[in-house]
Order: sequence, then structure tokens, then C-alpha cells
Amino acid sequence: MSWGVDEAQVIREMIKHEANVSNHRLTWLAALQGLLFAALGFFWCSEGAGPYILILSVLGVFSSASSLYSLWLAHRATENILISWNANKLDTYNGPDVIGAFVTGSSRWFLPWFCLPLLLILAWSSFLLIALYSDGVF
Repeated sequence: MSWGVDEAQVIREMIKHEANVSNHRLTWLAALQGLLFAALGFFWCSEGAGPYILILSVLGVFSSASSLYSLWLAHRATENILISWNANKLDTYNGPDVIGAFVTGSSRWFLPWFCLPLLLILAWSSFLLIALYSDGVF
């Protein structure tokens, strides 16, 4: 069975849904990270804040890693949708493509939905190391 114009519209809606899911995940990541950074700023210079900084750093790393994984899954879902489309579309289909652009390969890691969680993992890991090796934090 080959896919034509009607199926192209369905594929576009599926891709749009995955983009919306990614947007929601990034929004929640930004909100959570903002709260964690605000709490870190509150505790950073406080006496005996070491355990709190440790907890915040671990939460920051794990929430960023979880977001990275869920965003990667959404990217893979979009990729699988496009693979199905390319394998099944009619040879005579001459309508608009179902997606404007799609990045594959190693350059995908420069996309904001991959790069941002990685940078946040790096930042939280750095805060954790700074706290562990600073005098008077623990």
C-alpha cells in the first residue's frame, strides 16, 4: 500500500504532535531548572548548605538526563515517522514534503533540545564538584 496526499496530512499531524511533546518537555525542563538554580543561589553561601547543594545538584543532573532521554525518544519517533513516510509514499507524490527540515547524524546534538540538557548536566556536575572541593561547604 502506498501513501498519498491524505496520508501526508496524517504524517504532518503526527510530526506536529511530536514537536508539541518536545516543546512541553523543554518548557518543564526550563521551569524545573529555574527553580533548582534559584534554590542553589539561596543556599550557596549559607552555613551548612552542603547537603542541600548536594541534593540540588543530583536533582539537576537527573532531571536533565531524564529530559534528554525523553527528548531523544521524541526525536527518534519523528525519525521513524519520516522513515515510514519515505518508504511508503507514492512514487508519483509531488505535494509538499511532510517536514521542513530534519537533522540526523552527529550534528543533531547541536539542536537546542539535545544541547540544553547536556549543558545543564555539565553545569550541575560542576556545581557539585565546586561544592565538594570548597572549604567550609560541608
